Amino acid sequence: MLIFYTPSAGIALKPVVICDYTRSDEQYSIPQIQTLSNSLGILQNPGKLILPVDPKNVYSLDYKMSYSHGGAEYGDSLKTKFTCQIVNPPQKLVTLLNIKQYGSSQNIETLSDTLTSAILDPEIQFPTGAFVIKPNSNSKIPDTIKRTFMVYSTTFNYDERRTNAFLTINGAAFDSMVVRLEFAANIDKTKPLIGQLRDLASGSDLKVNALPALETLLPKVSKYYAPQPAAKLINQVCNDNNLMSDFSSAEKTITIKSLTPNSASSVQTEVLCFTGKVPGALILNQFALQNYYSCDVESEAFDATLFDYVTICDDTGTAGQFAELNRVPFPIPAGATTVKGYKFYVLQYTYEDSRVKTIIKFRGTNNWLLSNLKLDNFLEAKIYSGLGV
Repeated sequence: MLIFYTPSAGIALKPVVICDYTRSDEQYSIPQIQTLSNSLGILQNPGKLILPVDPKNVYSLDYKMSYSHGGAEYGDSLKTKFTCQIVNPPQKLVTLLNIKQYGSSQNIETLSDTLTSAILDPEIQFPTGAFVIKPNSNSKIPDTIKRTFMVYSTTFNYDERRTNAFLTINGAAFDSMVVRLEFAANIDKTKPLIGQLRDLASGSDLKVNALPALETLLPKVSKYYAPQPAAKLINQVCNDNNLMSDFSSAEKTITIKSLTPNSASSVQTEVLCFTGKVPGALILNQFALQNYYSCDVESEAFDATLFDYVTICDDTGTAGQFAELNRVPFPIPAGATTVKGYKFYVLQYTYEDSRVKTIIKFRGTNNWLLSNLKLDNFLEAKIYSGLGV
């Protein structure tokens, strides 16, 4: 289900909902839609009034949606990307969601002034949005999968034969665009790092969370960080201290996690397997090892969190590509046998939702060190070193 919040009079926002009622997992009632639109609308638009859902603004349409969140590189966790394509939308829906377009007939000065004023007042020009996916019944996290974003462009086009029309909507995390206040920081290696980060983030209304295992961690060095956006500064501090930061735009929260293998600062989110022999596990559709200790996975959708881990169970009966990977420290029973589990930290993920399938694709790593180094370069250097090159 997709929910968009379009500006109305004053501080009011009008929900516009797209459900595909031909799908068994999208049978939402109006009260259910009302509850979700209120909770997600307040989360995404604090201080705004979310109007009651008008049944006339609930559309049953065919759509396909993709939402990506990456953290493979430092700072990437600030960025998300949303795109969806709605098939044969009615004209009223196109009008409700269409963002003001700017024509090339204007001169460059006028166009620049118009674009600048639009960007400075995004709450009027740009609607916000959210999507909801129902989890699989085997999921360890029974809550619905929810993410929020801000819509920054819409396009309406026909196919080649002008038989079908398509409304394409693009969005991104709201706070990745507006967190621009700059701060400097003096990190003292004699004081706990997390407390210093909390003091820093509080100046820009950000919250810093970390599990108790990291609360007493001391910085590796004392260092001055030049003025820069608070979220970017925290990423630099994490880089210097072998940590990762995951930024939640909706809640304005930065979660700090350790890159140390088997660290208590990361938690297991789901258990996945290939053939369904592990009770309560979700099913993998695709699994491929990349770069020695990283993998690309497609599976049933679950609520993913960057830098936490999933356990992938080899219930195929063959060691194969898992032979050299790091196992979790305990066996997982599957009937009368024991299945080996392998820990993979989530570096980036993408949700895909449509009539055809609802899945998550993610990149995981079984080894933090090798995921952040170019192992090929070390192996090549080793060969040349023996030749005296």
